[in-house]
Amino acid sequence: MIWLYRGAYSVILYSNGTECSVIMIESLANTNQIWWRTFELASGFLQNLQIGPTKIQMAHLPREWRIAASRLDEAATTNQMDHFVIELPVPALGTALSGSSIDSDITRYATRRTGSGFRLAPVMGDRPIVCRPLNQLFVLPGDHVELFVSTPVWVAVFLDGASDGQGIRIAEIPSVSLTDTWIGATTVEGELGYSALTKARLSYKDVTSKPHQATTGVVIRNLASEPLRLDRISLPAPFLHVYASPDGALCTEGILFEHKEGGQFAELEIMNQPLGPTGTCSIVGQARRDAKAQTVVRAFSSFLSRREPSL
Repeated sequence: MIWLYRGAYSVILYSNGTECSVIMIESLANTNQIWWRTFELASGFLQNLQIGPTKIQMAHLPREWRIAASRLDEAATTNQMDHFVIELPVPALGTALSGSSIDSDITRYATRRTGSGFRLAPVMGDRPIVCRPLNQLFVLPGDHVELFVSTPVWVAVFLDGASDGQGIRIAEIPSVSLTDTWIGATTVEGELGYSALTKARLSYKDVTSKPHQATTGVVIRNLASEPLRLDRISLPAPFLHVYASPDGALCTEGILFEHKEGGQFAELEIMNQPLGPTGTCSIVGQARRDAKAQTVVRAFSSFLSRREPSL
């Protein structure tokens, strides 16, 4: 087997004289963060990608696809974890994934479909995500604040072949492993969610865009007569779409919380568009659940925040 290069293509010349052309794709680190698109991968080849701290390997073999995923080593620098990198497709030798630096279980998907494409798309988590600001934050009585919090997305994998053009979803890979947490006023009433730390930026321009994170603009109105201390903010992740801004940053619809005097609940409203980015944002990942299916979406004030009599 001999590797040849012809312009924008790399050509593999096998001993029997047959050739297989593969489009040469250079590393996209630091130049292009857009990974939510369709990739072409010929049968007999594998593709290595890195989305933030997650490594993904796609292998297209006769009558099956194989997927392996892992996290970057803890010794990796922050700069290495915050980019999208795609490597040149290489032959998958034998029946196992070859040349892989990924030490993880391999998931196999049998198919008789002949399509050579797979598509990646960002989706929000399948549970609410409780964001804890790194620093204590108060909202004064009768005032409001805009916060911008970034949370990791899941990578949905689709295979070509569906008549609707969307493809068939075969896998979801969390870009970051979040810890479980309980959301509720008691151990009886509530639901299971994820926990994540956030810097809770007060301005969207201070948000650092990362390929594996989506930013949500949160407006919190304190209609009570006492200061509101924000210890935790629960994002209704399953109800949020993922958008891409004109500059390629991921974001979601904005969210409005209203806390009223003596109220047991904080009312929540999901806006119709992202809060923060300039220009028109396009949907690149669908919400898991329809917010319109719930007449009232509320969050317990006991886990959203705490009221303090004075600063």
